Amino acid sequence: MRIFVFSLLLLSFPASAAWRAVLIGGSGEPEVENFLVLDLRILRTSLQERGWFVTSAVGARAGLVGNSLPALGKNIEKVLQEATSQTHPRDQLLIVIHSHGRERESALGQKTHSIVAEDPGPDATDLGFDLGPLEPFLKTAKNRGATTAVVDLSCYSGTIHALVTADCT
Repeated sequence: MRIFVFSLLLLSFPASAAWRAVLIGGSGEPEVENFLVLDLRILRTSLQERGWFVTSAVGARAGLVGNSLPALGKNIEKVLQEATSQTHPRDQLLIVIHSHGRERESALGQKTHSIVAEDPGPDATDLGFDLGPLEPFLKTAKNRGATTAVVDLSCYSGTIHALVTADCT
């Protein structure tokens, strides 16, 4: 089913100036080569074969998916910043999140849920990476004229809609 969804997504984008993808996740399973990593590896290959430039922060160590960085919070922000800052008008930006999710913590002021990452959240709890900071990256891409799509396959992903309003076209 996942391959079918990804295939439909890939075929739905019109021709554009550049296609960029950011793959995030792969954390929360005891084995380094878990199903999340394997799925992201297949997606990376498929995207690159179709002309996409792909960056990623995946799993517990560097290089699990091509030249990916480990899925530490700072690396997730780094790949998002690099991808959004390089967008131009008519570019397509695809952000795929494929990790274990954590429920939104309203008491901590979270706007959306977190994903399991390889380091604790900024408040030193075990929240992983709060997806709330994704919002400025979406705004940057929109302001630069790019069309953006977010595919969140993590648990509790329904709250991501709090971020993907008019900035995610």
